[in-house]
Amino acid sequence: MSEYAARSIKQAVVGNGAADKTQVQRMVALLLRLPEPLQADAADALAVAICHGHTRQTLQRFGTAAALTRRRR
Repeated sequence: MSEYAARSIKQAVVGNGAADKTQVQRMVALLLRLPEPLQADAADALAVAICHGHTRQTLQRFGTAAALTRRRR
């Protein structure tokens, strides 16, 4: 299970931790190539999923880089 602060979610999705709900709704629609912004609750849920995906990918990259560094020693 993972937890993310609202500021972290906004940063991951919009690029600004102080973004408002409308910005999050619009960016989620853009990222997912939806024809129009979603309702606030749906956009919030998808923003969390997007944040989690970005975070997981980043952690995997760091893990891979760390493993490669350890092997080179």
